[in-house]
Parts: sequence; structure tokens; C-alpha cells
Amino acid sequence: RKIEFRASHIMIRTDTLSDEKAKLKAEQILLELKNGGDWNELAKKYSDDNYSKNNGGDVYYLRAGMVDESFENAVFATDSGSIFPEPVKTDYGYHIIKVTDKLTGRFKISLQHILIDYRSEAGGEFKTEARKKAEEILARIKSGEDFGALAKEFSADPGSKERGGDLGYCERRRFIIEFEEPAFKLKVGEVSDIVETKFGFHIIKCTGEQEYPPFSEQETVLRKMYEKSIFSKDLEKHIQNFKSKINYQQNEELISFIDSNNDSVKFNKFFESDLSQKVKGKPIITFSGKEIPIDTIINYANTERIFSNQIVKRKEIESTINLFNRTRLIEEEALSLDENNAEFADLMADYKNGIYIFKLLSDEIWIKVDIDSIKMKELYDTNKEKYRFPERINYSMIMVKKDSVANALYNDLKSGADFNSIVKSGLSHSGLVPVDMNEYSKRANKLSVGEVSAPEKVNANWIILKLTEREMPRTKTFEEARAEVSGEVQESETKRLDEEYNGYLNSVYQPKYYFENLKNAYK
Repeated sequence: RKIEFRASHIMIRTDTLSDEKAKLKAEQILLELKNGGDWNELAKKYSDDNYSKNNGGDVYYLRAGMVDESFENAVFATDSGSIFPEPVKTDYGYHIIKVTDKLTGRFKISLQHILIDYRSEAGGEFKTEARKKAEEILARIKSGEDFGALAKEFSADPGSKERGGDLGYCERRRFIIEFEEPAFKLKVGEVSDIVETKFGFHIIKCTGEQEYPPFSEQETVLRKMYEKSIFSKDLEKHIQNFKSKINYQQNEELISFIDSNNDSVKFNKFFESDLSQKVKGKPIITFSGKEIPIDTIINYANTERIFSNQIVKRKEIESTINLFNRTRLIEEEALSLDENNAEFADLMADYKNGIYIFKLLSDEIWIKVDIDSIKMKELYDTNKEKYRFPERINYSMIMVKKDSVANALYNDLKSGADFNSIVKSGLSHSGLVPVDMNEYSKRANKLSVGEVSAPEKVNANWIILKLTEREMPRTKTFEEARAEVSGEVQESETKRLDEEYNGYLNSVYQPKYYFENLKNAYK
């Protein structure tokens, strides 16, 4: 998308001609061009693109992702000034493509302009006077006067006049060609000559440029563009390739039978019909030794509300099958991925082995861990002194955004107001915490019990603290230490059972170890 290309085309539509006739017509026009025919004349005579045919088929500058992929691929395979050697098929028809320019594109440029309108309210034109005025303004700009100030004074564009003519950052195809072509040729800081469009005379200035963003910034945009314009075709190619691997077959005989024997039965009434009884359970598609009956396809059409109210005919059946295949064949490929993709197979093997090991450890070790109160109490009594609380405090805090509010509240507290009754925001602690738990506890620790601190700014807030309780370091009771003791008993029992089970495995399998060979792995 960093490359911009300009192309012209002659398009032959396929909605008014058959595909075969449209292609033949395009080939005849291409032959005429090869024999010296005039491009502009042939475009005007034959092209079905009414927007471009009278302008030599010019579609102006484009980037990748803006047109059909087939059209785009042909352009990138063709030198500037040349015609692609064969008609190109898109969803619209057949195109004969001529590349007229290729260049490294400019992502966005910022512009200012001054518009001098030469149209009067009565519909008359005053082009001579308007051009003279534009020339005078251009001369003043060249002599050093400020472009923005002149735009505010003279420009007839109400959308940009008050901003000094500023149009912001612009991409290609935002403006009409007559304005945009000279604008995108300007370097940053340059001012154009007088440019005429259907709106009047313009003076244009390029004021800045944005480089094309890195891939990381464009990835989401590119993904959406791909999903919108290319994904469906790529998915169809992928499905077609997969069909050949799974011996995909479509029951044409059954489709023909239904098509020729049905003039009125709709999808949503199919199972109530005599036709349904004649074809019930018959396979409509087969792959990998599996059969998909016609009933499944009819159900799919009804469930997805695709053709539920239409008559069951060949075209509708084939369309339903194609949509059904988009999910069903992808699922089939996923189910066989471990047979065809070594990396995925290894991943699945690791996953299965992981489950086996997890189940083994659970059965042989974890569920056998016995954490009873007697063991816990014994451990606690033996190691009582290691289960201790550090010095702890309990404090309350008022937190506000403004210093004026904090000072007013502090004055109320000094006058005897109850601390807890004016806690309006922030948080207040109701439990003991270590003195060094956070910035607030460290500040509260400097206070005496019952003391209130003056307002202090911490980060973006103002705080007032009150120390309500202090407890010196002490040994925890058994109940207070229960969680720690339980964890240690569990760890000890797990380790013991693990060693026992490993000893059992060694006695059964008697493994031999060759650790000296490890040196060969780390040369």
C-alpha cells in the first residue's frame, strides 16, 4: 500500500452479457488495441463503466486493497504505460487494463487553500475579474504575506476560511481530481499556481506531510481490509484444495432428480412433501468415507434461514452446500490436523501426556495427602516461635482532591469534630496491618495512638491520618497461624509421598542413568 498506481480500464459487464460473450468481446477489443486502435476512442465506444468511459477509462490513483484483487494483481504485474496482455475477470465483468503511472505514494499531506468563486447568485460568471483577484492574492503570498491571514480575508470556502484555509491532513481521493493532482505534487512549504475547478480558482499550499505508518499501527486496518475484500476468495481456494485431499464428491444425480421433480416445494415445507420421502437419507455429499444426507442440507438451509422460503432447486441446493462446506469442511480439516501437521501433532501429544501426568500425580500423591489437626498442632508447638506478627497498626484516613477541602476538614477536627463522621472519600482501615505495608501505613506509624496528622499531599490527593491502635510484635496463636501451618504440613506430606512413589517406580523399572552423556549436548 506504499505504492500508488493510476490505471484506466475498459469494462465489459457480465450482468447484461453471458460470461462467455463478455470475455470474447473483451478479447476482440484487446486485439484491436494491439493492432493500433486508439485507447480513448475504444473506451468511449465499448466500456460499460459510465463514470470513466468519456475520460479514457481513467480510475485515477489507487492503493492496494481499494479494488478487486484480480484487477490489482494485474496492475502490479504491468509496467507503467503498458496494457495487461489479457482480459481480467472480477465480480463486475471483464476488464482491459492500462497502467498509466506508478509511484511511491504520500500517505497524508496537510493543505491550506484560498478559493475565489467566480459564480454569481444570478448564475453569471465573472471569471476574468476572479482570476485577476486570485493573481493579486498569489503575488502577495509570493512577496511574503501570511497565507492564513489572506485566506481569512478573501477565501470563499466557508468550511476552511476561518481556519486560515486549513483543510487538515488529507489522503488521495478526498477531493476532485482537478484540485488534488496539483496539490499532491507540491512539496511541504510550496504554494501552487492558480488552479481552476468547477468551484472557482484555488491557491493551494502544502503545509506538512505524514509518513506511511509502520505495519504495527496499520495491522488492524489491513486485517479488516483483507477480511472485506480477499478473505472469502482465499477461503474458497483453501476449501477447494482440501476437497481434493479428502476425496470430496457431490451427488449430481440426486441434485438433478430433485431439480427436475420439484416445482413448488419450499425448503421449510420439504419434510412434509412426497419428494422428501423419495430422497430421505440419501447422501448429497461424501468425503473421508463420511456421508452427509440431503436431510442435513435442508435442515441447514432452514436453521440458517438461507433459502427457507424458496423452492428447492439446483441453484439453491448448491449455494446451501457451499455455505455448509465453509464450516463443515474446516471442522473436518481441524479434526485431522494432528495427522497432517507435525507441529500440531507434537503439541497435542504434549497436551495428552500432561493430562496423564496430572492424573497420575493426583491419584498417587495429592489425594493421599492427609492434613489432620494433630499433625498441624505438633508442627506448631515444635516451631511456635517462627509464627510471629511484626509490629502492626490500625489507622483511618480521609482522602480529598483539593488542599482547601483538606484544610477545612482539619480545622473541624481540631475543633473537636469526630474523625469517622467526616470520612467522605478514600478509605479507612478497620484491621491491623504491618507498619511498612504501604506509604499510608508508614506515615501513620509516625503518629501516637489517637493523634491526627496535618494534611499532606500524597500523589494527586490530600490525606489526613489518624492512628487508632498499635500492637507490638508477638507470637501468633495456633488459630492465627493455622493457614501457614497447614501449608507446611501439605508441602511436607507431598514431598514424602512423592519420594515414596518415585522409590516405587525405581524399584519396578530400575532405570539406568547416563548423565556423563549430557556433556555432548552442551558442546
